Amino acid sequence: MSTFTVEKFKKGLLLLAYFVLGYYGAAHFSFFEPLALPLHPIDKMLPVVPWTVWIYMSEYVLFAALIFLIDTQELMSRVMIGMFVCLTTSIVFFFVFPTVIERTPFIPLDFNGTVLLWLRTWETPRNCFPSLHVGLCYVISFSFLGHSWKKVIFFFIWATLISVSTITTEQHYFLDVPSGFLVAVFSFVFSLLWVPFYLKESPSKNKFFEYDSNQNDKKVFGILARLRG
Repeated sequence: MSTFTVEKFKKGLLLLAYFVLGYYGAAHFSFFEPLALPLHPIDKMLPVVPWTVWIYMSEYVLFAALIFLIDTQELMSRVMIGMFVCLTTSIVFFFVFPTVIERTPFIPLDFNGTVLLWLRTWETPRNCFPSLHVGLCYVISFSFLGHSWKKVIFFFIWATLISVSTITTEQHYFLDVPSGFLVAVFSFVFSLLWVPFYLKESPSKNKFFEYDSNQNDKKVFGILARLRG
């Protein structure tokens, strides 16, 4: 296993540890009592669709795929920082504006329903707003901008399917979805404009925030020009 692959695993595990501590910590130690958000017409319109639990849980496959798809230090840096900002922003919301979803009780009629019921036993009904599921998936899609448009489109479609599944599995309210999307946009723009995160193209053991200002500022403005165009 290459040094670069080991580095990806290590940073991925650190990010996972941060997620577990922040997400479940907020679920049990939030500053206020959680509130149930008002139902949007879309919440009332869409029924529970048990088989979409597989789309919902495919987020974890998406995360695992990054180990193989991230091929440069620059891209790894952008993904990690974007996800870190997304996690931090969402966790702050979970602590100061805790929300809870009131799930409709149901009796599983098939294997899909059993899996959905199992998911509900270990995934907290709290931490709804904004949807971290949605935010992290879109951050991954945005992170490939300027690197691979095919991957941008592929991950954007995947993130959108996961976003819909958060409602059809009753893991989130509709309002959680656009809020998660906005957090993803904020996280990507913040990492792109404010954090000196670009590394050299070749894998190395240098510090995480190594930065070549002359070369990488041109890349930043080049990506922004494409976005405006």
